[in-house]
Amino acid sequence: AWEKIKEQLTNLKEIVIEEIMSFAVSKIVQSAITKLLSMLSPAGAIIQAIIAIYNTIMFFIERMKQIIQVVTAFIDSISAIASGVIAAAANRVEQTLAGLLTLAISFLARIAGLGKVSDAVINIINKIRAPIDKALDKVVAWIAKSAKAVVGKVKSAAAKLVEWWKTKRKFTTSSGDKHSIFFKGEGRNAKLTIASSERAYLPFIRDLDTNKDPEKQKAKDAAIETAKKIDALSARVSTKEGTKEETDEFSKLCQLLADQTKIFMDRTDALPASALPVYGALTSEGWGSSMTIEPLTKIGPPGTVPSASSERWDRLNLRREGKRSYYIRGHLLNHNIHGPGSTWKNMTPLSQKGNKNHLSLVERTVKEEVNKGSTLYYKVVAKFDRKINQKLIGQLELSDKPSAVKDKIKTVLQEEQSIPSRLLCTANIIKLNKQTGKKETETLIPKDTDVSNTVEDQDLKDYAVV
Repeated sequence: AWEKIKEQLTNLKEIVIEEIMSFAVSKIVQSAITKLLSMLSPAGAIIQAIIAIYNTIMFFIERMKQIIQVVTAFIDSISAIASGVIAAAANRVEQTLAGLLTLAISFLARIAGLGKVSDAVINIINKIRAPIDKALDKVVAWIAKSAKAVVGKVKSAAAKLVEWWKTKRKFTTSSGDKHSIFFKGEGRNAKLTIASSERAYLPFIRDLDTNKDPEKQKAKDAAIETAKKIDALSARVSTKEGTKEETDEFSKLCQLLADQTKIFMDRTDALPASALPVYGALTSEGWGSSMTIEPLTKIGPPGTVPSASSERWDRLNLRREGKRSYYIRGHLLNHNIHGPGSTWKNMTPLSQKGNKNHLSLVERTVKEEVNKGSTLYYKVVAKFDRKINQKLIGQLELSDKPSAVKDKIKTVLQEEQSIPSRLLCTANIIKLNKQTGKKETETLIPKDTDVSNTVEDQDLKDYAVV
């Protein structure tokens, strides 16, 4: 503002000097010329004498009150000196001299015909006030305009602060896959999210398998820490503590997270996370009937070994093969590629030979392809069309086995008619055509590949029970 005032009053000095010179020309010089010309003749001298006497009388009349004050101050100073009050006397003398100086200047101006000097000074001040007032008006207008601009910026910053959850960062991996990091929801309810297929960011990145690769783990750890900072900052900027500076920091962190995630996704071949499997309905006996998953990749939650059980399973599991169980709880989606063992939806009874068939004909190939970094479509359907072997039950009734053993074998035979006879498996490799942007498939496991759930049920000698 001071710079603006100086800018508007650059010619103030010239204005003051011009007014003083005008006063000198119009008053002092004119008065001096008049006096000199009037003294060139006797009549003029007499007139000047009369004017001088008039001015002297008018001076005393106009200044009588001030003259009395000066005389009083002089007398008081004499009295103070006589009393020995030197400090007070000094002040009185100073006041007396100041009063005499003012009177002397006024008397000389009156005798010289200059009129009241004070009026001339006031006139000069009034003339220079006009540009000063004008300059101040311009400065006030400039301040008002600047204030509006500042208010506008503050409002803009406030809007950015309020809507921080609209921040979004996109990135493309080296394989051409596009992803974005953004917030789902508003305010405190906004959740940091990543999308190609939309998932909450932290659960998504925690599920990514680093395969004990130190570089992958380093990138993953850095991204997790950045995501935590964003969550903490987003909670803070949604309160009154939020500032524009924090909002700028928030934007920088989002960009950093996008950069870190791009690096990490590149290092994991930009694979999407595995989808959740879609299961068919349980059979009346409680066995899993089908499983379909797309996409299936090496990125996903860890699978688990079988843990689910049931009364029907316990009855079937009475059959033995040497020292081990004849049947196993077979995964439809193998536990090495994210399949859970805690639910019968993903399990169905398979014989040891049936499980071996499944592994050799399908699962080994699928697992190897997934671990290579491929994206798959994978489907397994259990077919239930077994029938009870009545001939074997007749042999059992005629056998000399103990009745308790007979009962257990009969229980197994009855349960075996409800287990799958085979599995029909399909697996395709999914690829993205970068030129057309469309998905293309390549057969990995031919459609409905038949996997026999082999059960030895033709000879009573094959049945051993626990």
